[in-house]
Amino acid sequence: MVRLSDEERFWSKIDRSGGPDACWPWVGACNWAGYGQIRFGGRQQTASRVAWTIEHGPIPAGMRVCHTCDNPPCCNDRHLWLGTQADNMRDMAEKGRSRPGDVSGVLNPRAKVNEVDVVRIRESRADGATLDNIAAQFGLDRSSVGDICSGEHWREVGGPLTAPIPFAERSRVCAIDGCNGAKRAHGWCEKHLTRWRRNGDPLKITRRAPKAVLSS
Repeated sequence: MVRLSDEERFWSKIDRSGGPDACWPWVGACNWAGYGQIRFGGRQQTASRVAWTIEHGPIPAGMRVCHTCDNPPCCNDRHLWLGTQADNMRDMAEKGRSRPGDVSGVLNPRAKVNEVDVVRIRESRADGATLDNIAAQFGLDRSSVGDICSGEHWREVGGPLTAPIPFAERSRVCAIDGCNGAKRAHGWCEKHLTRWRRNGDPLKITRRAPKAVLSS
């Protein structure tokens, strides 16, 4: 069996039948926002970023791949351009695609992270770091990290996205990161609730001392 290279596998998932000037839609897996997703070069990336990298080389840190066609699955490098988050937001406003008062990313004066941070956060999560650890590292709350990792926030920035937990499911499971136990009081499962009652900390495990052996 002949194994395709990363580049051959990438192009096999793009429909270029419309010609050189048409959109070339990605026909593989997409994230919730419609951007193609592929593991390329050893990590998960959006298809448009891979298309740019193949044709033009590495993408500088903090830059994103934007679309002149405003078609998320398009991978025709003639329809792609590099810009910052601020550039992309200005482009959206000029094209009338942003809602009034919708200011996000680095244009938002309350933003605590930038594009480079967002990529690092997503890569850390993909490598197995917990939401709580990432939140502590970047000075964010746990829910904000989850929204960044799922693409709910900073959706156009690169980095591997993780599926968000459905709201209905979030309302039923333990609030401790990585625990899927049924939620009880205080938002914790029975196990973490018991730890909190015993130790004042749902994550603290108390080791019981071994029973003393009576000598005869």
